[in-house]
Amino acid sequence: MSNIEVYSIADALHMTLGVTDTEITGSSEKEVDLGVMKLTVPYKVVSSLRTPKNEAVLVRSIGNIALLIISKYHDKHPLTLFMIDIAKLGVVPEGCLEKWNSEVGPPGSIPIMPSEIKDKVSKAVVAEFNKTENHQWLRV
Repeated sequence: MSNIEVYSIADALHMTLGVTDTEITGSSEKEVDLGVMKLTVPYKVVSSLRTPKNEAVLVRSIGNIALLIISKYHDKHPLTLFMIDIAKLGVVPEGCLEKWNSEVGPPGSIPIMPSEIKDKVSKAVVAEFNKTENHQWLRV
């Protein structure tokens, strides 16, 4: 399993990530300039999934905001970012990727696919972006 996709996720989040064979962890904070004031926004990986062909992390931020980033090997758009409204997600975000993957089948079976993850979060997606080969984010 290559870690290049994990590096691309870390780059997209501007976050240092801890990586094992089965999980991705990390937390950070970002200063956001609102013009009249600056706000420090914490964000943390609350769920992750590593499979032989995909990586996915769910990062929770302030309030009901979360980011789901899926990295797909050998894809035209190898990195997809979903901005999610947690209130519309319908599940507790902590550990949800691992839970969804275990619902697909026993350990060692075919893992959950990125399209299945997207289906599960579709009602909560506020915005979707793909990272292009020249490192530009395009809104879908």
